[in-house]
Amino acid sequence: MADKIFAKGIYFNEKSGNAPDFVLGSLSIKTGEFIEFLKEQGKGDLKLKILMSKGGKPYLEVDTWKGYPKEDKVEIVESKNDDLPF
Repeated sequence: MADKIFAKGIYFNEKSGNAPDFVLGSLSIKTGEFIEFLKEQGKGDLKLKILMSKGGKPYLEVDTWKGYPKEDKVEIVESKNDDLPF
């Protein structure tokens, strides 16, 4: 299992008690810190997961899952054997 990479400079905040049900929360971004973090990650897309800590506090983690390895293509070969019973 790969080491966890926590997003730096971006934070998920739970909604306040007075917020309506359709509000899930908010994000706070420390622009300088987040831009530096993005530069460290390289080019391309960056996917973040919103997770809940054991203490019940939400946090953001970089999603490093690359997908399942592609299987080798299987070639189907038809048998020309006339001895088959069907």
